[in-house]
Amino acid sequence: MSVPIGDHFTKVTDGNYHVVRVTRDGAAATLQVDSNDVIRKDPTSLVFNGKRVIDLACVQDPFIVKEGNVLLCPTTTRYDR
Repeated sequence: MSVPIGDHFTKVTDGNYHVVRVTRDGAAATLQVDSNDVIRKDPTSLVFNGKRVIDLACVQDPFIVKEGNVLLCPTTTRYDR
């Protein structure tokens, strides 16, 4: 599966060396240029304001309402707030 990801705000054609970090975890991908924020693209989950909703539910975010038969999540997630 191809996951298009990019940082359209960092100029890398300025004649300087840059550090680019790319990771892939299943369908998810991350990109970081220099010390800028990590950009995450995960086509298999719902993301709101850069946060995965399922991870917010796992850390008991007060703005996430769970209804129905919800199983408990692990106490730690890969994406701490």
